[in-house]
Amino acid sequence: MFRDAIGYWASDWSWGLLLLTGCVVLHTIGLGAIEVGFERALASRFNRHGHVHSNVLLAGVVLSVALLHSIDVGIFAFAYVYVEAITTPVDAIRFSLGAMTTSGADGIVLSDKWKLLGGIEAMAGMLLFGVSTAFLFSVLNRLFSKRIETRRQKRSARN
Repeated sequence: MFRDAIGYWASDWSWGLLLLTGCVVLHTIGLGAIEVGFERALASRFNRHGHVHSNVLLAGVVLSVALLHSIDVGIFAFAYVYVEAITTPVDAIRFSLGAMTTSGADGIVLSDKWKLLGGIEAMAGMLLFGVSTAFLFSVLNRLFSKRIETRRQKRSARN
């Protein structure tokens, strides 16, 4: 019986781990690109407006991270339709968003053969949101450090 369960779930685990790993790698590459843009904007000669520039910059970073999460949801949704775990793309996106955020998806269920894949997506979501939270914390830390550095420079210029 245990051997039958392993064979039954082999495709779930294969697809799930492939999708989880792919999304984490893609997400990390995306965060790296966001960081490069963030650092360039922070070092820009146009960065003279203090709080306004910082808040606009932070909004851009948050929007970019949200877009990355949307891409991750789309990748899983595409896979659900491809393996016929869910029949319609709209339901696949709704289910994927519910699984990725671990909130659930209003009565949408995967076909029996693919139910484990939803749990693996929830695991991917927790990892991805954890990585994004750490990234946003580092962005905020860098913004606050830049503000403090700018204030010190202005004070020393006055003296």
